Amino acid sequence: MPRDAEDEEPQDDEFIKALKEFFTAYKDDIGTIIRAYGKNIEQGPKLKFEGMLAIFGLLVVIIAAIGYLSILRIVSGDAVAFLIGSIVGYLFSFLRHYVVGVAA
Repeated sequence: MPRDAEDEEPQDDEFIKALKEFFTAYKDDIGTIIRAYGKNIEQGPKLKFEGMLAIFGLLVVIIAAIGYLSILRIVSGDAVAFLIGSIVGYLFSFLRHYVVGVAA
């Protein structure tokens, strides 16, 4: 049996009425969420860049500290080579998302 459009109208009208009431009641909250989302989209690349700089800075400090300890012959050259290899591997893994553009 085909449905009549007249049978569904009261339900649709009630839904639309409830939806209007919801949006009217929470208009300010919804606007706040939309503005915050837009602000995060604008500031997202800046925050990613700052985070990346902090990580690279930490890695440079670690390499410099181990290099200094190696110059003083407290740490062997093998340990320095291992550390630099580990950091390069980490950087390749970290930068994969930026270079390839695919998040796996």
